[in-house]
Amino acid sequence: MVRISALRGACQVALALSGVVGNPAVLQAAEAELGPACLPLICTEGIPSAACHRLAAAAREAGCALRRRADFYWTGLRNSSDALRRQSARPWRMTARAYQEALAEGDTVPLKGSTAPSPWEPALADFADAATANRDGTSRDPNH
Repeated sequence: MVRISALRGACQVALALSGVVGNPAVLQAAEAELGPACLPLICTEGIPSAACHRLAAAAREAGCALRRRADFYWTGLRNSSDALRRQSARPWRMTARAYQEALAEGDTVPLKGSTAPSPWEPALADFADAATANRDGTSRDPNH
């Protein structure tokens, strides 16, 4: 957790590459699995705060290439879309294929709630929408 007051003034970030994740469990799993080889990660803990955006901006200004990963749920897609735009981040395992694999492995469920686009890969939102419709008993072609 970073307070915005800690980021006022000169914020030096010397990273070549960093990931931005929305879920603290992803951060912990990456650290546990990769140990010291884990790339630096910024965790938003859901919707990114002003401090998170400022940290990501400082990283970008220092030449860091940001990659964004969120949980597969509609708000995660919205957060990712916003981060990709605001932070010039690239998606990281945010594809229709990754979502399909997560569904097959039981790591996620069909999404609930209001749909959201995935401009970096429209097939992701289309597939998620179709999976949700199939869960609800209405058939929709994911390639519409």
